[in-house]
Amino acid sequence: MRRLHLLFSLCVVLLLAPASWALLPASASFMSRPVIVPIEIVKSGHIAIRAKINGHGPYRFIFDTGAPMLLVSEQVAKDARILPRGFERPFFSLMGDLGQFNINSIMLGRAVQPNLQSDVWNHPTVEELSRAFGRFEGLIGYPFFARYQVTIDYQARTMTLVPSPYIPTDTREKMTRRMTEGSAGKFFSPSESIGIQISKPGSDQSAGVVI
Repeated sequence: MRRLHLLFSLCVVLLLAPASWALLPASASFMSRPVIVPIEIVKSGHIAIRAKINGHGPYRFIFDTGAPMLLVSEQVAKDARILPRGFERPFFSLMGDLGQFNINSIMLGRAVQPNLQSDVWNHPTVEELSRAFGRFEGLIGYPFFARYQVTIDYQARTMTLVPSPYIPTDTREKMTRRMTEGSAGKFFSPSESIGIQISKPGSDQSAGVVI
């Protein structure tokens, strides 16, 4: 399992692109008890939010609609008691990734989600953003926001979260499985195709070509 963890840490690409779109409600059947939370738009275009971890905080995070995971800094992991008692830093950790641990609860305003898995990692990209735009303690990605219908109002600087019955899959496990299984024997081809040939005889002096 440690080998798989290192492989995942090596191959994962953290999509820290500015969130330029909103996840709009798919239907009105779940439009009950919406939670509106303030957001901050930093100069890079990223969205910053404040969240409580295991009742501690609030801490400042990047809200990233392109991230397949949750990331929490090592300091917050210690403060919020995410790391187990007696935890020892591994002898080798790729880029400082300490591993994946359970978070008892993440709270954005009144929106609370229990028992989510998060990497404890002072990620280099997050650290660079912190130096440029103020301290970030990680990022909140798919495992949290996929449980809501999310609408981002850039003018009002607010985000509306409406509980959804959707249960997200474990993207980390899926990505690890795809990397270890490979793609042997899997072929993808379009269901339809079109072929075009173009000709122009040397004796043809008129405009255009023959298709």
